[in-house]
Amino acid sequence: MSEPSHKTSAGKKAFRFSIRGEIVAAVLVPLALLAFVRRVAFKTENSVDAYYHAAVADFGPSYYTAKTISHLTMSVWSDGFSDKELGYHLMLSGIRGLMRSAGLEEKPPFNIDALFFDFLVVLSFVFACVVFGVERRNIIFFSVALVVISPFFTDRLLMLRPHNLSIALMLVACAVFHAARGSRVVFPAAFTLGFASAWCYSNPHFLLLPALAFGIADGLSSGADSASSTSRSSGSSIAPCAVSKESPSPALRLAWSKALWLPAAVLAGIALGYTLHPQFPNTFSNWWIQCVEVPWQALTGSETIALGGEFNRPGMVWFAKNALPYIVFGAAALIFAKLAERRDHETRISALRRMDPTAAAMFAAAAVVVAATPLGMRAMEYACPFVLLSLAANLAALKRVSTPPPKAFGGSGFSSRLKLLIVVLAAAFVVFQTESYSKRSGGGPLTDFAAYTRRSGIPPGTVIANLAWSDYPFLLYSCPEYKYISGMDPMFSYSVAPGKVVALENFRRGKLKLTPKELKNLVGTKYLFLRKIYKRYAKIVRGIGCVVLYEGPDGWLFEIPSSPRSKSSFRTGSN
Repeated sequence: MSEPSHKTSAGKKAFRFSIRGEIVAAVLVPLALLAFVRRVAFKTENSVDAYYHAAVADFGPSYYTAKTISHLTMSVWSDGFSDKELGYHLMLSGIRGLMRSAGLEEKPPFNIDALFFDFLVVLSFVFACVVFGVERRNIIFFSVALVVISPFFTDRLLMLRPHNLSIALMLVACAVFHAARGSRVVFPAAFTLGFASAWCYSNPHFLLLPALAFGIADGLSSGADSASSTSRSSGSSIAPCAVSKESPSPALRLAWSKALWLPAAVLAGIALGYTLHPQFPNTFSNWWIQCVEVPWQALTGSETIALGGEFNRPGMVWFAKNALPYIVFGAAALIFAKLAERRDHETRISALRRMDPTAAAMFAAAAVVVAATPLGMRAMEYACPFVLLSLAANLAALKRVSTPPPKAFGGSGFSSRLKLLIVVLAAAFVVFQTESYSKRSGGGPLTDFAAYTRRSGIPPGTVIANLAWSDYPFLLYSCPEYKYISGMDPMFSYSVAPGKVVALENFRRGKLKLTPKELKNLVGTKYLFLRKIYKRYAKIVRGIGCVVLYEGPDGWLFEIPSSPRSKSSFRTGSN
């Protein structure tokens, strides 16, 4: 009798090990795909912002907890700086410090830095899948799909930018809201996540989306349970249709009251996070510029200033390249409809009771971000993980209620074909993404320009005008000893000097003619820098008589001469 018992125990241990191995593989395989592309294909960074974040992390807390930034002359930050990603920079600073201690190379591309935050995204996604009850042997297919489902999302995932930390926090929030549903722990957890988001990302209010979705779904489910239990306890034998007419009012009141508590806890955490932030009250004013004025500028289609390309509305080619997330969302919608169907004799309340709150919440959150993608490409950052989690949550819910899946998703044949498709996508991802990145010139650090400034003896503290605001991260990383006119992003300059910012924007686009003296008065210095990618802008600057002091593989440094012409300021014209 003892021998079979021993074998059973060993079998259980092997099973546990197998489960752990499957979870580890679900994290490491997609991370390995991302690491392969970065290591093999990346010559420089695929994000302008990466140089800003690396520079700020290296400056240390004395920089990113300061309330004013003296090296910017035309920015809100000059008088009221607030690090929008303080927690992110603290983490990045720690990573780079450990790398220095280990003697590892820190120069771009910042592969280890970026892959650490990719690891957090994948780990959070796998964690949510486990918590949602997805079959552990299948989680690896969802996690691999996460990194290959959209070339736009893959590109964003490979960036050294704090939006990846935001994605990880939102995925953790989804898992926590599910696991702590109905528990007193859920509200302190939501509050803590809100506080963390306020310190880690410039748009912490994005966390309200899953909070609101889970709050409403949980509230409706609880309201339905309450109404049903009230009907049973009364001993009433009234027809189901009568229950549907009398019960929903108190049930829905309970649902809406519960629905508001979860987002309220998140919002309270965000508010306290901004208040206890070392740069309070600048946190609130900077949030207004970043999270209200920037989206308004992007949504209204105004060309007053140039925002980041990711804010643009996508075209048909973009939709064709990123079609898979919409297909996955369609699959999630079919399964969600299967879960939501009910017999004719059932009441609305009993239908709500049958609806899995997590499946409903994830489907609602996915629907919102998918619907937002036509307004701006950046919505795809959250659409990809949310549609995959929605599909995973709905499949898990479908299995729990033993409801047959829709015909399109039935049978082992479909499962095998789906897994084969994901493997093929992963292989294609490695080939095409690697080829794509290897052909990009990108933008590296301004090594030659930095060497020139040292040779030429330009004094530290000299203002060098960055005509294109996107040159600022490169200048800050390579030449932190100088001052610049515009930082991250252009709205922080527009808010304090709209006339100057619009004039400079129109000048570099060739819509406005300026004399050298007028240009010098606008930028407040005789030095002007442009990276090599801005050949058209350099032609315009050179065309008005500016002198080239430096021309190298990384850009130009111009000297703006004094001009006796001072009439007709800001005349419009064409290039």
